[in-house]
Amino acid sequence: MTPASWSPLRGLDPQPAEARKWLSDELQRSDYRNPWLDSAVRWLMDQLAKLFEGANKLANSGVSLVVTVLIALVPIAILVWVIPRVRRDSVVGHREGAGPLDPTIAAGT
Repeated sequence: MTPASWSPLRGLDPQPAEARKWLSDELQRSDYRNPWLDSAVRWLMDQLAKLFEGANKLANSGVSLVVTVLIALVPIAILVWVIPRVRRDSVVGHREGAGPLDPTIAAGT
């Protein structure tokens, strides 16, 4: 293996195997390890695994059809209840127009 060469014009020029080793050594340093972050990510992945495991058991039990129908009906019911009220309220509030309240005031004064 040839040693890495360095010059101000080209910079550092290691061989591929040596560059991989340098990178591996660098990433093993404690600066890149955060035990709090590692434990948080591990906990999150465990929770997701439990969630998917529970969903799989629910799907195999036959209850999933009922849950799916209920989950689908809730947004539909909210839309049916909210949209007519929003449309009715917005139409009533804008009937007057955007003119001035005092008809004696001109636009330029």
